[in-house]
Amino acid sequence: MSSAALASLRADAVSDWEPCADTFYCQEHLYDLGWQDVDLDVQRVAAAPFGGPLALMRDESALTVVRSGAPGGRPVVRIFSCAGQLLGSFLWEGGKLAGWGWSSELELLLVDAAGKVSFYSISGARSPKQVSFGPELEAEGVSHVALYADGLVVMGAKSCQLWAVAGLQEPRAVRLPRIPGLGVLQGGSNSSSNVAGAGAAAADREGGQGGSSSVCLAVLEPRFTLSSGLEVLVAVRDTVWVVDDHGATDQPLPAGCGGVAAMAVSPNGTFVALSCNDGKLRVMTSDFSQQLSEFDSRSGVPPACIAWCGVDAVALRWEGLLLLVGPYGDWLKRPCQGAVALVTEVDGLRMVSSSTCSLLRRVPDALVQVYKPGSTSPAAQLLDARDLFDAGSARADKLLRQMAGHLAEAVEGCAAAAGETLWSVHAACAEKLLGQMSGHLAEAVEGCAAAAGLDLSKTRQRALLRAAVFGRAFAPSVAAPLLRETAQRLRLLNALREPEVGLPLTMPQLQALSLPVVVNRLVLLRQHLLAYKVAEALGGSGQQEVLLHWAAAKISASPAVPDFALKEALAAKMSKLERPKYAALAAHAQSVGRRSLAIKLLEEEPSAAQQVPLLLSLAKTAGISSSSSGGNGAAAAEEAGGAEDTLGRALLKAIVSGDPDLVYLVLFEAYRSRPLPEFWKLVSPRATARKLFVKFTRLKEPELLETLYVTQQLHQEAADLALESALRHLVPHGAAAAARPDEAEVAKAISGLQAAAQKYTHCRDAAWQSKAATEAAALLKEQAKLERDTGQSLFVGLSLADTIATCLRLGHAKAAANLRSKFAVPEARWYWVKLGALAAAHDWEALDAWAGERKSPIGWEPFLQAAQKHGAPREVLARLIARMPDSRAKADAYEAISCPREAAEVAAKLRDGDLLARIQGAVSANSPAGIAIAQIRERFQGR
Repeated sequence: MSSAALASLRADAVSDWEPCADTFYCQEHLYDLGWQDVDLDVQRVAAAPFGGPLALMRDESALTVVRSGAPGGRPVVRIFSCAGQLLGSFLWEGGKLAGWGWSSELELLLVDAAGKVSFYSISGARSPKQVSFGPELEAEGVSHVALYADGLVVMGAKSCQLWAVAGLQEPRAVRLPRIPGLGVLQGGSNSSSNVAGAGAAAADREGGQGGSSSVCLAVLEPRFTLSSGLEVLVAVRDTVWVVDDHGATDQPLPAGCGGVAAMAVSPNGTFVALSCNDGKLRVMTSDFSQQLSEFDSRSGVPPACIAWCGVDAVALRWEGLLLLVGPYGDWLKRPCQGAVALVTEVDGLRMVSSSTCSLLRRVPDALVQVYKPGSTSPAAQLLDARDLFDAGSARADKLLRQMAGHLAEAVEGCAAAAGETLWSVHAACAEKLLGQMSGHLAEAVEGCAAAAGLDLSKTRQRALLRAAVFGRAFAPSVAAPLLRETAQRLRLLNALREPEVGLPLTMPQLQALSLPVVVNRLVLLRQHLLAYKVAEALGGSGQQEVLLHWAAAKISASPAVPDFALKEALAAKMSKLERPKYAALAAHAQSVGRRSLAIKLLEEEPSAAQQVPLLLSLAKTAGISSSSSGGNGAAAAEEAGGAEDTLGRALLKAIVSGDPDLVYLVLFEAYRSRPLPEFWKLVSPRATARKLFVKFTRLKEPELLETLYVTQQLHQEAADLALESALRHLVPHGAAAAARPDEAEVAKAISGLQAAAQKYTHCRDAAWQSKAATEAAALLKEQAKLERDTGQSLFVGLSLADTIATCLRLGHAKAAANLRSKFAVPEARWYWVKLGALAAAHDWEALDAWAGERKSPIGWEPFLQAAQKHGAPREVLARLIARMPDSRAKADAYEAISCPREAAEVAAKLRDGDLLARIQGAVSANSPAGIAIAQIRERFQGR
């Protein structure tokens, strides 16, 4: 770059600078707007901050020439990018517009006079999300609306009651505390002035709040307040009321101000600018504890609008004039012809006219240090040094001497002695100059890098970056990532400012907005390639969302592309992601009527939890389509077949996933939407689904399962289910689990057992089951009769043996004999049951008498064991042992109950000398038992 080029570059940089005290302001051209037939004089404008889109709608209060067939006579809302490119439009079907603006998610909010809030996307598509403030506000109407980044505030027209919606993701209207006396002061006027919070920057067609309404409204966002809650500022006469969830606090204004004509909150929520009716602009802290400045405009006419220019100046606009007031009362004025929308940004003021868009801002300090005429800052010197190094001009020698004394002469002499060329001499002079600046070189590099980031001119950015790179070679302390990140951010900002994108962000705006939000806004603007590259630079964060939005847009824009080809094209892009979400794409394909494409996309989805619900939705949609196509038999059959196939696919995916909840989800949907035969045809071939369905219905809806078995002629399963249902009446559940079944339940159980027995007769090889169910019903009937006769609830639910035993224990021998006869109890079984019952009842006399009646078919050992188990007396045991045949076991039994003499008699009869000797050895020889045993042994040996 030549010195003339550098001088021209600097002159171009400062040509639009205007001084205001010790600072400079400049208005930089951004775009020549590309829209057609737009006259802001008759339009209302809602502009989003951070270079966001513009929404235009005809101003109902302005006179407009309406041509035949022209759209201007209809309430059409058009949405443009900041460069004037049309993004979308829609017909406003609501009532009179009370206010509108943009949210931080670039949703356009429109509030009608009845308080109904509608949401629209940046492309003009209506969102299903809505907010209503209820019949009370609908009846009285809305007078004022204030929108901010994530909510809105409205005021009733008659009661002046404030309502707030804090959080637009799940909007919910909340009534705020009432301001004392405000309804009387307002008098119920229904002003339609539109108020913008600092975050929304979307006011009426002038872009800020203006006019002379008796009430002014502004919002302090929760992120700016000490309480982290919403605060609403309401200016009434000489007082500003601060309203939050806890109440309303008045903040008196200086006497004589005449009330507030307009009010605006700074972008950082720190200051509040008040344009008063006495013609003065007052700037106060947001807590109204201090007045920072006061400026007298000497105008008896209130400004048309008021807006902040960054955080250190306030812009007031009158017809043909823009007045910019600095922080200490310094000011400058600029001509402003025609209608202009003012949009507050974090570092300036965006100005949109009918033909151009520009940015008014305070010149950043980094640019002042580089470009200010006569600047000797390190960054300015570094820019000169780079210019000398590149140009090799002879004038460089003079400049170097002025900056570094006679250092250049010495270097030149040394260079001449070495025979160097003139270019090398000046290169050496530049290097020596850098050495002279070594103490400030790091500061110079950082200054040039900062200035490059703040400059909007690509040419100046390039020159500043070249200077910074040149200086870093001599300042290793400067971190290399600084320049690399600056270059990357500049490439992004320059790409965003292109008219095709229309997002004119500055470096401070980019830092405030953050890169992920930029990616999201690019996606909304359908700049997918740029959004993907930015997400890629962020390490992959956000790439999935970008590709999903691109793929959805491609599906919507490709109605003629075959499903298979479109699916392959989408999969080729989505395969770049680690975990692509095909289910979201399939849902979008379904929403636009591409059912077959949705199914193909779902085949690529790895998550069954995402696949199955959407497959069910597709099957349901196909079922509805088939029923609506009843007049066309072929179409209806095709749709119905598709629904069945989709439902089967959903069931298979659920089974393969191993998640029973998913299987149940498919089963319930299939049962609700299909006739029973078709449902069972779908479920029965799949064992897992069949077992889960049977398990559920067996517990919750046995009647349904029985109907299913009967209709499908599954006799064995129907009989088993009937038996299970009958027995369930005998097993109380829940709180009554400890209680016994009543007569009604017993009757149901008997009836159920008889029905099960009947069903078993239709089954092959189930004769035994039929007989068992019949006998169970008969036994249950006898048990119920016994309970009625005895008055004791002890029999129902017992087995036959336990029923007989209970009868015997209670002394109902006749009833026990009747049960034995009726159910043909075998004699051996009868003996076992009666023996156990008598022994358990300790009825030893009956047991002894019964034992003597006849020979036992089960032997006498069970009698002895039962008596021993239940603690029978010794003499009873002895009598029972006596009935046993002579055997070694009988002798052992006598010995076990301490009857050695009787044991010795048995041993003698058995002629078992060893046994006899053992018994004799177990007792004392001098005891009566020992003497008796000795006599028995002598007889035994004498034989």
